[in-house]
Amino acid sequence: MRLEDLKGRRLGRYEILEVLGRGGMAAVYRARDTVLRRDVALKILYPQYTGDIALVERFQREAVLAAGLDHPNILPIYDVGDADGLVYIAMRLLSGQSFADVLRLHGALAIGELLPIIDQVASALDYAHARQIVHRDIKPANILIEGAEPGGLTLARAILTDFGIAKSLDSAVRGLTATGVLIGTPEYMAPEQIRGGNAVDARADIYALGVLVYRALTGRRPYEGGTEEVLMGHLHGTFALPSSFDSAIPPAIDGVMRTVLARDPAARYQSAGEFARALRSAAGLELPTPPPALRRTSDGRAVVPSVAVGSMGAPALPTVSQATRKGHAAPPYARPATPAPQPRTAERAASPAAWVLLGLVLALIIGGGGLYATGLLRASGNAGVPTSPVAPTPLVATPLPTEQAPAATAIVLPSEAATIEASAPTALAVPTPEPTKAPPRAPTRAPTKAPTKAPTAEPTAEPTAEPTPAPTVTPEPTVPACPIELAAEFELLLGRRSAVRERLGCAAQIRQERGLAEQQFERGAMLWVAGPPDGIGTIYTLFNDRTQGIRSTWQSYEDTWSEGDPIDSGDREPPPGLIEPLNGFGRLWYANQSIADALGWATSAENASNGVMQRFANGRLVYSSLGFGAGPMIYVLYQDGTFEAYPA
Repeated sequence: MRLEDLKGRRLGRYEILEVLGRGGMAAVYRARDTVLRRDVALKILYPQYTGDIALVERFQREAVLAAGLDHPNILPIYDVGDADGLVYIAMRLLSGQSFADVLRLHGALAIGELLPIIDQVASALDYAHARQIVHRDIKPANILIEGAEPGGLTLARAILTDFGIAKSLDSAVRGLTATGVLIGTPEYMAPEQIRGGNAVDARADIYALGVLVYRALTGRRPYEGGTEEVLMGHLHGTFALPSSFDSAIPPAIDGVMRTVLARDPAARYQSAGEFARALRSAAGLELPTPPPALRRTSDGRAVVPSVAVGSMGAPALPTVSQATRKGHAAPPYARPATPAPQPRTAERAASPAAWVLLGLVLALIIGGGGLYATGLLRASGNAGVPTSPVAPTPLVATPLPTEQAPAATAIVLPSEAATIEASAPTALAVPTPEPTKAPPRAPTRAPTKAPTKAPTAEPTAEPTAEPTPAPTVTPEPTVPACPIELAAEFELLLGRRSAVRERLGCAAQIRQERGLAEQQFERGAMLWVAGPPDGIGTIYTLFNDRTQGIRSTWQSYEDTWSEGDPIDSGDREPPPGLIEPLNGFGRLWYANQSIADALGWATSAENASNGVMQRFANGRLVYSSLGFGAGPMIYVLYQDGTFEAYPA
């Protein structure tokens, strides 16, 4: 049967309109859902494969699994079924172009233009990995770009496609044992994928994302040539450093690429988010306001961490699905209307024998790769990339090593509260210590004494030259000159604490007045910072458990709770003397068991305060007038995911 023969036919509830694209194992059509009256992308297995019952069952089962991924940067799957002897999967029909098309058009991208795309893909991968699903075929052709402005990609949305199908398709290749099955695209395959076996986990996706970044920055892949050359390159080759191709690429990017493309999975970044953060840090670009998220209704089901913040150190917290602070009544995946501005008040809206293997690999290189469901595939023909999204496979059970970072001062638990000294980082204390308060905005640089002349030397018996004054002393500035003015609330701290100043670098954002909410927990705290008038608030989770020897770390999450939502997100009964978190804190706590386990129960009620926030090259500072009841505090959130607190 020719692909075109299906045009005009009806397959179950779907009327097939046109061919959008084709691959080695399946084709994608534009089809009309006659029940819901909307166009969809219909992926149909070629008829020659439908006689393999095991393949069909696996195809359908894994499609159902992929449909359970609910994330704004992952292609939604609507339906799976069979009709007239054909097996299909219905997916959302996307507009735009693939990232492969973008790169073909531009050749290479500047780091600042690339980072927003990588942030979103990393968010989608961390979400899937937390659910034990590995994509295995990350490449530009499997990322769709929607909403790109004529001037660039800053506001574009990246959609990860072909999730959860390729494994079932590739495993049908004849003549190979299960242990000999290799899944992926050679140019983007991690060494452990090429070797085969069961060692492939989420870190293979991170490696592939690194290859994608290398391609986007330099216009070429780290290993090029024929299939054998590419595969041997991944296994044994050495790649040229990105900065050797373009002097505009920061040299620090070279070190990031060495890490993400390490052959040993344990030597790579251990999460996609960690890789994205390292890229931003190397580029000297702080995370901007994220692009508009797909809006959910006001009963949002989950939350997702902001991509470029936090730490993979213990306790490791998997991500969860993303939503927004404000509910939205538009149909799923429709472009949302502009959200209503939020008032700037302290009130919270009520919250990883090569040549022998090559024979196996070459047997697997079947024409074509993953198809993405887009209306612009019409003229693409055979793209020469794998057929479909990669199969969801469980991560290996071996725990991944955590990121090592400089130790930071721990959050003092309520039982460890002590007098706060201005010269050292302190804990988030309960309201018993007597705080040392300083005016929140008054601190200025300490004046330096004016230089004076040394006294004239006593004359000798012989005539001497006129005595000259001693050289004057040029005062050193307390704070190095930076193009953006430092908020007054932070001048005293950074003037006294040079180590903090050097770690943070220059300010990257002007002073921002924000409403805050704070709540103390058994092993840390939660801090809510209001977003800009038309933005989304952020919840910072601050972790420390001295009994487990864990350093102070932080992560951030978009706040999805809105005024009018239920204040209670669960029904757990706290032990006597402890408190159940409510509102946005409660929603995050209940939605992610790892957070609940890491923090424990709340030990105090949620309190609102006013504050100031300022972003820096390598972190951010938050001034709180409340300080978890201990008086004005400055929270130092370093980009490496560590955390400190100082009295203001």
